[in-house]
Amino acid sequence: MGYANLTGISSVPEPTTGDYLVRFIDDEGTIYTQYVDAGNDAILPTLVDRDLLTFVGCNVDYTNIQQDTDVGLIYKTTDDKTYLFMSITRITGKTPSITLNKATTDLMIVTWGDGETATTSASGIVTLSKVNDYTIGYYQVSIECVGNYRLSSYVFGNNVNYNSCLTKCYLSNNILSLDFNAFSTCYSLVSIVLPNSILSIRTSTFGTCYSLIIVVVPNSVIFIGLRAFYQCYSLALIIGVSAVESIGDRAFYECCSLTSTGSLASTTLLDVAAFARCYALPLVVVPDSMLSVGSYAFLNCYALVSYHFESTTPPTLVNINAFTGINKIARIYVPDASVTAYKTATNWITYAEYIYPESEM
Repeated sequence: MGYANLTGISSVPEPTTGDYLVRFIDDEGTIYTQYVDAGNDAILPTLVDRDLLTFVGCNVDYTNIQQDTDVGLIYKTTDDKTYLFMSITRITGKTPSITLNKATTDLMIVTWGDGETATTSASGIVTLSKVNDYTIGYYQVSIECVGNYRLSSYVFGNNVNYNSCLTKCYLSNNILSLDFNAFSTCYSLVSIVLPNSILSIRTSTFGTCYSLIIVVVPNSVIFIGLRAFYQCYSLALIIGVSAVESIGDRAFYECCSLTSTGSLASTTLLDVAAFARCYALPLVVVPDSMLSVGSYAFLNCYALVSYHFESTTPPTLVNINAFTGINKIARIYVPDASVTAYKTATNWITYAEYIYPESEM
C-alpha cells in the first residue's frame, strides 16, 4: 500500500521481513510495525501501560493477513471518568463552562484540576461552570458520573477561547453519544480516546479540529455523519471504520493530510463530497458492499492514483463529478469480468479510459 511517514508520530520498530506491513496504532500516534507473510496472523505487541487508560482490544482483525493493515488500539479510562486536558494561556479564557446532557439524576462531579469542583444531580442539559479563574498553566479536568450522559453540542458553549484550551480528551464508557458539533472548533485538540459505547460520530462532531492527527474508531461506530471531520487539516489516519455503514456528506472534506481511509468493509454509502479535497490520499479500496458513490465524493483528490472497486456490479455513481480533478495517471481497478460493465454504466462511462482489470494492479 505504501504508507507515508507521519509528522508527530513515533514508530516502534519490529521485524521487517514478510509480505505485508501491519501497523498497530494508538490515538497518540505510537506505531508498532511488523511484517507478516500472507495468510499468517500478526502478533499483538507488548503494550506499555498508559496513565489513566486500560487497553481493551483492537478495532481491526489482525488474523489471516492478506494486505497491508492498520490496527487501532482501543483504550478505556481505568476509573470510568472522562478527562479533559486544558492549556490555559493569557489569551484563552480562564473560567470555562462544560455543557452535558445527563440521562439520569445520578450525581455528577467535575473536578477542575486546581482543587475546585462543581456538582449536579439534575437530568437533561446541564452546564457546570468554574467559579474562580484559572492561573496560566496546564490542567487535568475530570468528569465523574455513574449514570449515562452525552457531550452536548459545543461542549464549551461554542466559546472559541475555551474551545482552544482543550488539547486532549479521554472519554468515559458512560458517554452514550457525542451531540452535533460537540468538539467543533476545538482547534488545539490533538488526541482523543473514543469509548466502545459510541454508536455514531455525528454532524460536525470534530469539524474544524485543525490539530487532530489520528482517530481510532471503535467497532461500535456504524455511522459517520455530515461534516464529522470537516476541515480536520492535520488528520492523517482514520483507523477502524470497517463496521461503518454510511459516511455522510463532506465527512472528510478537506482533510488535507489524510493518507489512509482504513477498511471500508461494511460501507454501503459514500455521500456528497465524502472525501473531497483529501489531497494526500494515495489509495482507496471500495468494498463490494458499496451501493452508491455520491457527487464530488473524490473531488480534487490529486494524489489518489489507485482506486480499487471490489464489487462485480458497479455501484451507483450519482453524478459524473464524483472523480472531478482525477489525477491523469490514476487507475480505477475493478474485477476483471466487470470491466465492460463499469465502462458502460451510467456516469462511469465518463471515466472509461481510467478503468482497468484488477489483475493488472
